[in-house]
Amino acid sequence: MKRMVALGVVMVLAVSGSAQARVKLVSLPERARMVVSLAHPVATLVEEERILALQEGVNRVDFAWQGVNLDPTSIQVRPLGHPDQVRVLNTSYPPGENALVWELSSPAAQEERVRISYLMHGLQREHVYKAVAAADEKSLSLRTYLRLNNGTGEDLADAQLAAGDGAVLPRSLQDGE
Repeated sequence: MKRMVALGVVMVLAVSGSAQARVKLVSLPERARMVVSLAHPVATLVEEERILALQEGVNRVDFAWQGVNLDPTSIQVRPLGHPDQVRVLNTSYPPGENALVWELSSPAAQEERVRISYLMHGLQREHVYKAVAAADEKSLSLRTYLRLNNGTGEDLADAQLAAGDGAVLPRSLQDGE
């Protein structure tokens, strides 16, 4: 099953003088929240929130994906917990990889909630309408249905689907469903 290859935090820790070592966390933070906006007919805006364990200084955050239809130029990260303290210093794209690396600066070791947003392609939507006339044919009941086909390459687990009309539908939508 294709899945986004999550998010890892790589911390740069000072080790005697100017030498530095990279330590990669083993456990990757799960999504704390995911909102999928269906307002645009072609592109789908995904906003997910994750809680990162940052160390004091510069932290490297790896974001990688494999087999997922997303626009790599649209990916952004925004600190939410301490936006006046935690800064995004740099974004780099390792050559030949479906990945990017953010450098985040933190004044102290702390947990930071971040919002990662990107455009995803392949979530097809179709509006279906059903009209039923009353027996006396003097009134009409009109219902609209939204049919989704997930061809993004990503399982949208525990997502909040925002239909664009103010309605938010909590549900999971597996790849291929």
